[in-house]
This record gives sequence, C-alpha cells and structure tokens, in this order.
Amino acid sequence: MTATVRAAFVGACLLLVGLAAVHLEVDATRRGVRIRGLLKEQDASLERLRRLEIRYSRLVSPDVLSKRVAEDFGASGPPESGPAR
Repeated sequence: MTATVRAAFVGACLLLVGLAAVHLEVDATRRGVRIRGLLKEQDASLERLRRLEIRYSRLVSPDVLSKRVAEDFGASGPPESGPAR
C-alpha cells in the first residue's frame, strides 16, 4: 500500500468518524430540546392541576359549605325527612 492510498484511507476514516460525531451531537441536542419541552409541558399541567385543586378546596371548605347550608335551608336547618321506606 502506498503512502497516498494510506493517507486517503485515513482521511476517509477521519471523515466518517467526524460525521458520526456530528450526527450524535445533533441527535443529543434534539433529544435535549424535546426533553425540555416535555418538562415545560409537565410544569404547565401541574400548575393547572394545582389551580384546580385550590379552586376545589375553596368550593368545599367547611365555612363555605356551612354558609351554603344555612342559605339553602334557612335558619330552621335541614328539612325533616319522613320515615324510611
């Protein structure tokens, strides 16, 4: 094998290794962008869930429920139910 052929072979190998390294770096960057997007989406979902939980807690808090019962049934309390059938 002559020096020229050997140099061309080494050059081709280095080119392939370089292209593979660039491909792997691009793939890792794409995965990183995707992961960051998913994490942001998860954070947004958790924030929506937290807000819904706070809203629900306000709706069913004991003071609100007792106030609603007093408004719905008046001062006399809940209606008397008849005998069980």
